[in-house]
Amino acid sequence: MTRQATLPMDTARGVPHPSGEATPSGHIGPNAIIQAVAAIRMRHGVQTCEQVFDAAGLAHHLASAPQAMVDEADVVRLHAALASLLGPAEAAAVAQDAGERTAVYLLHNRIPRLAQRVLSRLPAVIGAAVLCRAVSRHAWTFVGSGRFGVQRGDPLVLTIIGGPLNGAREARPTLAAYYAATLHGVMAGALARRVTSTFSLSIEDGKPACETRLSLGASTRSGLRR
Repeated sequence: MTRQATLPMDTARGVPHPSGEATPSGHIGPNAIIQAVAAIRMRHGVQTCEQVFDAAGLAHHLASAPQAMVDEADVVRLHAALASLLGPAEAAAVAQDAGERTAVYLLHNRIPRLAQRVLSRLPAVIGAAVLCRAVSRHAWTFVGSGRFGVQRGDPLVLTIIGGPLNGAREARPTLAAYYAATLHGVMAGALARRVTSTFSLSIEDGKPACETRLSLGASTRSGLRR
């Protein structure tokens, strides 16, 4: 899958990062649920969203949107239900939509505006390296019990190993689409660059892995060069 994205930078707001207190492994941020709700409702309506969450055994998340970390098993069940009820192609499209929404949320609420301005003015590879260090420090918020790896360069290669991907096989393609869209959107938005990305599923260290390869293009900020 190849995509290009340019996400808005001007409305980004700085909000404190997580406190760093220990979080049980196997838990990830609530946006994995919240943004999926928004994506399903937008593409298929409220009734289909209720059907998906009922099938996943997650109706409680519709009754009350999660405000704290959620069990990664909940996210696996959600993506498995998406694939079962909507089919692989549409489930992946919904997951991509949810990932793009998550990226916008992160740009607006987790990466301060000043930091984004600085990153956007750095050479592409350097800016990406700085941003990846920050993403790696907070990887626990989206990989749960899994691992996050970075191979610097152009293309930039970001890998998630295990975690939710260890769950139901039918959930893996949609989870991969969600992760790839989120990473793509954060990189494109925070670096203010046109980004082309592809993602694939594989096995690393005996565990399922999602590899996202991102090619960093020209700046999207007026007057800046790569």
